[in-house]
Amino acid sequence: MPVTGKYNLVQLNSIYFTKDGLVTGKPCKTQITGLDALKITTAVQVQFALDGTPYLQTSSAQKGLPVGIKYDSMQQSVFDDVVTEIQSAVDGSTSLSLSVTGDTGSFSLALVPAEKSVVFSGDFNNGQIQNGSFNFLTT
Repeated sequence: MPVTGKYNLVQLNSIYFTKDGLVTGKPCKTQITGLDALKITTAVQVQFALDGTPYLQTSSAQKGLPVGIKYDSMQQSVFDDVVTEIQSAVDGSTSLSLSVTGDTGSFSLALVPAEKSVVFSGDFNNGQIQNGSFNFLTT
């Protein structure tokens, strides 16, 4: 396993969130959102009766939970590869595989693109795309 340094190593299908998109590259600074909801084994949703009484609805399945990958800076070639993977998943109605490895633990998830799956600020600097995110839902 490669040394990840101070950042987690994030992989979406065969693309690594690194400077060159390869496992041996320097990892991008990323923040994965939504993993906290996956720590709970039972999903809870509150429904309100007409009189305002709350009722819990629980499910052991955790499908449809939002997961995001926020990045500070990413090579445009890696960004383009990720967008291509997302578009392929949309076109083929297939899921994507997300793996996160680092000091805080490892996660492997099957995801589908969210409605607004690619978000970025429009800031570019020397072939780098700044401040963006990729958004998914668990399957």
